[in-house]
Amino acid sequence: MNQNKPRNGLTENSAQVSPRNDKARATGDERTDSPTMRDAVQMERDRFMRILGAMNDGVFIINSQYGFEYINPVTERIFGPHNGKKCYEYFQGKTSTCPWCHHHDVCDGKNIHRVSTSFKNDRVYDVFETPIRNPDGSVAKLGILHDITEHKRVEEALRLDESRFEALLRLSMMTEASMSDISDFILEQEVKLTRSSLGFLGFMNDDETVFVRHASSASAMRECGMEEAVVHFPISDAGLWAEAVRRRRSLIVNDYSASDLPKKGYPAGHVPLKRLMSVPFFDGRRIVAVAAVANKEEDYDASDVRQLTLLMDGMWKLLQRKKTEESLRESEKQLRFLSSKLLGVQEEERSRLAQELHDSIGQTLVAIKFGVENALRIGRSNDASLMAKTLQPLIPMIQNAVEEARKLYMDLRPTVLDDFGVVAAASWLCGQFRKTHPHILVEQEITLEEKDVPEPLKIIIFRIIQGALDNTAMHSGASTVRVSLTKEDPGIEVVIEDNGLGFDVKKILLSDDWKRGLGLASMKERTELAGGCFHVDSEAGVGTVVRARWPDG
Repeated sequence: MNQNKPRNGLTENSAQVSPRNDKARATGDERTDSPTMRDAVQMERDRFMRILGAMNDGVFIINSQYGFEYINPVTERIFGPHNGKKCYEYFQGKTSTCPWCHHHDVCDGKNIHRVSTSFKNDRVYDVFETPIRNPDGSVAKLGILHDITEHKRVEEALRLDESRFEALLRLSMMTEASMSDISDFILEQEVKLTRSSLGFLGFMNDDETVFVRHASSASAMRECGMEEAVVHFPISDAGLWAEAVRRRRSLIVNDYSASDLPKKGYPAGHVPLKRLMSVPFFDGRRIVAVAAVANKEEDYDASDVRQLTLLMDGMWKLLQRKKTEESLRESEKQLRFLSSKLLGVQEEERSRLAQELHDSIGQTLVAIKFGVENALRIGRSNDASLMAKTLQPLIPMIQNAVEEARKLYMDLRPTVLDDFGVVAAASWLCGQFRKTHPHILVEQEITLEEKDVPEPLKIIIFRIIQGALDNTAMHSGASTVRVSLTKEDPGIEVVIEDNGLGFDVKKILLSDDWKRGLGLASMKERTELAGGCFHVDSEAGVGTVVRARWPDG
């Protein structure tokens, strides 16, 4: 044991002198120094020392020279034996007094209350320091250490929760903000709530092979000199942060200097990393977004992962809601377009039918009428051979009228569909297209059976194939068109694909080329009203794919 170790927790000096004995000597009253009185004082002293020893808080007394006059067992259990060290050596590992020390203020009679973090165990202590007068008249400092680490952690957790709730509330109000503004806001909050220095945020493509960075923290932009433009990163070539995507789970690296880390390098000029956390966000089974933060002063842990996940969840829900609203607005726009053209189409169709009836059937019937009247006049002369000769030319005219009528009602309602079903009707459409447009090669793949197609879908499938083939003939300049009608598991799919010029789908739908746009809009409307999904994929110089699918068949 150290020779200076105080007996029963006090120095030898302080153990031999008490305020009462000092007072007795000063007044000359030796009666108070009787054995009975000394025993009573010793008992009180021992009781006080037992109380100090049983406390959960550290207690110490420091003299004016920063040396310990007393230190209780709790303090030595936390920080170890003091072995004659000065307080700044013992508590902070320093060789000189601490810059924030208020020792002289306490010795001058002030009470000091402060919060301190120990370098030995990273625990947080509520420190109370007050002056105490020694029997010899000198003033020392009595200190009490109360561990508030858990309290601080709870307080910090509550603060972070409050900050996150505030961020989510602000996020919910960003319904009119752009995707860029939303990404910037989320990243700002992620860096703030994880107490990081750097961060970036972006989204994955559909097959999770490419990450598109949409936002980088201001500090990253400033320190790394990165370009502000959206940047694409192939996951197979990306650095350590992309391990979160490759492993499909959150990545925490609290020692970036470790030698066993994969793909640790970063481009020259980028800020050095000390710690890194990368968190993927899932929509179902697919990773849709990734957030990464770096260089937090303390270690990253599960609570930081939770902060990023909850923020990305709020962001994704907002983006999905905006996407739904935009789709709804687009559908309403297309519906208004469709409605605005519908009356005109009806009038045009009526005009076309009237013209067809007048030019073909009407004129034919007039010619037949004159021929019959002429034959009746001849019949009155009882010249049967002449009458027969007069009626004979009327037969081809009547046959032509029948063909014209058939053509008109086939356009209005295909009888082949009613008589033979959609499989035969689809083949008939392909055959008619070959006859009408012999310069375009028609390939067909029809693998389903008639029983696979619900009755309400038959006319819809027929009109989609008919409309798509008409568009191919009139607008595409294609040399090949392929028609596919197949049974999927589950569902039915119709695909019409050509190798033509292609076009801008959105522009066509809302352009002056309204016949083509109306045809596509009508196909989409028919498909979706029947519970299906309709999609047109077209690229200039590549061709066009029209796809309709009904999941439930």
